Amino acid sequence: MTNFNLGVQRPPKLAVFAFFVAVVSGACSSRPSGARTETQASVSNARYTFIDPNGRFECELPSAPTRTPSAGGSFPSKAWALKLDKENAFAIATTDYGTTPIADVERGFDGARDTILKNQNATLLKEEPAAKENLPGRSITASMPSGRTLQAHIYFRKGILYQFVAVTRSEAFAGEVNHFFDSVRFR
Repeated sequence: MTNFNLGVQRPPKLAVFAFFVAVVSGACSSRPSGARTETQASVSNARYTFIDPNGRFECELPSAPTRTPSAGGSFPSKAWALKLDKENAFAIATTDYGTTPIADVERGFDGARDTILKNQNATLLKEEPAAKENLPGRSITASMPSGRTLQAHIYFRKGILYQFVAVTRSEAFAGEVNHFFDSVRFR
């Protein structure tokens, strides 16, 4: 198991995760260029392959995400968001812990989950391990007060916490959400 020491303070990744969940859950009023308008919300087969600027991972989205400001913290963080319309969005965030020893990955995943639920006033519906490419991971599904569903996959690899999030209202996006999570590849 990966070694991860969260220390006494709340891990900075939680603030980053809360920030971009706010972006995808509707707190962001601007639409990224290339995103669909409300009248174009149906899912198509055209996809955009997003490659992390550092080349550490890739995934496929309906169109290009926009870099969003990251919350401050002790560790470098990056976040990207894609709003498809007022109800459906995707987000990606990374927090780089570098060589900081991490003692308990599962505790870190618990903290991220608890922060998401608290900040979104969401109710946990399902939680399970989400290992990918032999990496530790966690998958959560939560119901939001707005009636939307929040799904997140969180992974830890080589000192970096990776967070992939989808917020949807319509079942019409289920295939796109599944493809988003399935398309994540670490390099």
